[in-house]
Amino acid sequence: MEQLNSNIEELKTANEQIVHSIETISAISEEVSAHANETMSAQEDNSDVLNKITDRMQQLIELTKQEA
Repeated sequence: MEQLNSNIEELKTANEQIVHSIETISAISEEVSAHANETMSAQEDNSDVLNKITDRMQQLIELTKQEA
């Protein structure tokens, strides 16, 4: 009976460790997801700025052609 109680305690401890590990993985996954969304938003902003710069450069090229 003592062996059975010991095995049950070991299983309980192992299950608690598994639950803790799952909670940690879940929290990390949430953080990664949040950072991925921030990165995507920053990339979209950078892409918009790059498009504006490209448009301005094209306008400058056209102006220099007209001046020549």
